[in-house]
Amino acid sequence: MFFSNIYLGCYAIAWIALLVIYLLKTKKVGLGGMLLITYTVSALTSIVFYNGLGSILVSGEDIEWPPLVYLFICLNICMIPIYVHSKELDGLRFQANNRGGAFIVLFMQLMSPFVLEAFVEILYIAIQTQTTSLGSIYESSEDIVGSHLSFIGRKTMAVCRWFVYIWPIIFFYLYGKGKEYRKYAWIAMLAFLTSILEAYAGASRVGIVRNLMYFFIVFLLFKASLPSNVRKKIVKIITIGLPILVVSLVIITIARFNSGGANENIDIFTWLSLYSGEAPIRFCQYLWNVDVTMNGDNAFGLLKELLGMNPITDLEERREYWEPRLGIPNRIFYSWIGDIYFDFGRVWTVIYAFAFCCILEWYIRKLIKREVYSFSTITIFALIILVLEFGIMYLPFKAYILQILLIPNFLFLIVYNFMSRNVR
Repeated sequence: MFFSNIYLGCYAIAWIALLVIYLLKTKKVGLGGMLLITYTVSALTSIVFYNGLGSILVSGEDIEWPPLVYLFICLNICMIPIYVHSKELDGLRFQANNRGGAFIVLFMQLMSPFVLEAFVEILYIAIQTQTTSLGSIYESSEDIVGSHLSFIGRKTMAVCRWFVYIWPIIFFYLYGKGKEYRKYAWIAMLAFLTSILEAYAGASRVGIVRNLMYFFIVFLLFKASLPSNVRKKIVKIITIGLPILVVSLVIITIARFNSGGANENIDIFTWLSLYSGEAPIRFCQYLWNVDVTMNGDNAFGLLKELLGMNPITDLEERREYWEPRLGIPNRIFYSWIGDIYFDFGRVWTVIYAFAFCCILEWYIRKLIKREVYSFSTITIFALIILVLEFGIMYLPFKAYILQILLIPNFLFLIVYNFMSRNVR
């Protein structure tokens, strides 16, 4: 265990050193700094996790240095384009023509009744949810939230879920456009909040964190496009709303902590380190020496299905099938690179990382050349950053249902691009 802590300490120091070098060179945080801070925190909390919960939740092999070096290199290969172009990306502005703006307003007019009905229902369910029951809700295999929604509520909530990655972009665009558009901006915000409330009522901390990360990423990408007074107002909104959401996370954590999820000798802060610090440890302990690959079932279910390859798309069924064949748990965090490793193995994951880097470099250069974000490019780029940011835990879109939920968002972008050219 002594050498395991030495290796984890060196892993954390490597991230700290990279962060310091980046800040000295760029003189500002930006997207690259945000990612490096996230992975530095993850590396530091890995030490807390390993010495607190690591041997209690799931036992495993000791930590060795080769898998940590491998993980560090693969992650940074993927993020090199962000480090290199962070300053240039900070200056990009969002731009939509009049036709595109008219389509967004029309879309919000059509969506408003659905959003308002869904928000009222899910808010009522969230208020009625007793904090003491959140632990049992999380452990339940039933759709507790869905069972409390009315027939209409299930339909309107589905509409809000379909466009979960579009709502924040519409909010920032319309809020910055002027006072006459603010009411539609707030409708978009309510639509986004339905996902937060649903995650709270379902005791899903990961759902809350993923949505908060995405909202903050979109704000960073939009920041240069917003007038200074609008930017200050939005910062105030975030300042007021963030503590409320943090309290929600704490309530869920305490409820699940007290429901028997942790040993009574473990403090709650060590328990929290599981989410940010587990992945590097489990990558070393379990995944590094696995010879069997999941052939795309782990992270590419939808793609395999589209190619007619008959993947296992049900989450529990997939785990039951693959866990005995892999010989390791499939229910814990391995980082997003770890999820790719599950599918491709050691050599092909490195090739994947280089391919990801090249494609991202090409995409960023294209953005910088255009000098502005369009609705499509800012959505796609925000999703890419979410993969990198949330990836300290796992690939945020590896679940089949979450891949399916990406489709309505991309269909919206296709329709938006068409209507922004042709609408009268």
